Amino acid sequence: MEFVIKYMLVMIGLIAIIIIYSMARLGEENEKRKINFKKISNKKYPIKPVNKKIFIYIIGVFLIIAGYRNLKSNENTIKNTADLQNSYQNEKQIIKIGNRNAIYSVTQNDEIKKIEEIIIRGCKGKEMCEIDKTFEYVTNKPYMLSDHDRNPNEVINLDGGDCDEKSFLFASMLKERNHKCVIIFTKKHAFVAVYLKDRSNLYPHTASLEIDGKYYFYAETTAKGSHIGWFNGVEPKDFKGIYDVNEEKEIAMNEVALNLN
Repeated sequence: MEFVIKYMLVMIGLIAIIIIYSMARLGEENEKRKINFKKISNKKYPIKPVNKKIFIYIIGVFLIIAGYRNLKSNENTIKNTADLQNSYQNEKQIIKIGNRNAIYSVTQNDEIKKIEEIIIRGCKGKEMCEIDKTFEYVTNKPYMLSDHDRNPNEVINLDGGDCDEKSFLFASMLKERNHKCVIIFTKKHAFVAVYLKDRSNLYPHTASLEIDGKYYFYAETTAKGSHIGWFNGVEPKDFKGIYDVNEEKEIAMNEVALNLN
C-alpha cells in the first residue's frame, strides 16, 4: 500500500506539470487577445502579469523528486527486509539430540542485542537482575502454536511462540550477556535451565540440574508469572536430550542429576 501511494505521488507530480503548463499556455493566449483588443481600442498597454510557470514547474519537479526518492527508499527497505529474513532463516540449524534430529534456533543479532540492552537497563551487570528481567520479558510473550518453526526474531515481532520457540528466544538473549544455559528437550516439550553463580535471591523450593558440578535452574518460559527455579514437573526420566547453548554440544544424560530444594 505504501509503495502505491509513493508511485501515485510521482504520477501526480507529472500530471500537475502537464495541467499547469496547459493552463499557462491558455493564459498566454488570453493575454495576447486582451492586448490586441486594447491596442485596437487605443487604450494604455497593460502591464504584463508575473509569469507563474517557473514557480509551478518547481513545485511539480519537487513532487517528482520526492516521490522518486521515496520509491528508491521503499525498494531498499524491501530488499533489506528480505535479506534480514533470509539471514534469520539461515540461522536455524538441525542438531542431534539423543536418537533424533531437532531444529535449533538460538541466534545472536542486532535486534535481539538492542532489546536485551533495553530490558536489563538499570541492572548494572547484576546476574540475577539481568536473568530475571529477561525471563519476565519472554514469559510475558503469549503462548502461540504455529505451522512452522519461528525463529527468535519472529517470536519478538509476532509477539508470541510455543515452548521451543520461546526457549530459543530466552537462550539467545541469555547468550548475548554470556549467561550459561542449557535447553532440555522432551518428546513434546522444550525448556531452559540457566546457571547461576549467586543463588542468594532465588525463591524457595527450586528445581535445578546438576551438570559437571554446576547448578542450572529450571526456567519454564511458557508459564507466565513463574520464576527462575520453578519446577514444571519434568524429570530427567522424561528428557530426550540436553543441549549446552554456550558450548554448542549435547550433554550426556548420565552426567545430569535433578535437585529439588
